[in-house]
Amino acid sequence: MYELNQPKGNEDAPRDLGPLPTGSKVLLGSLLAVWVILGAYAIAGRGKKEA
Repeated sequence: MYELNQPKGNEDAPRDLGPLPTGSKVLLGSLLAVWVILGAYAIAGRGKKEA
């Protein structure tokens, strides 16, 4: 979206957008951490039901 004013080249060619911004990395890391915590909670809950 930040390249709206760039001249159009070959649309089929892949473009290198550069590294992810720090905010994006933090967001992806946070989402990964939430999924890991949810998975650990689900596994712990399953273990309590069986015991």
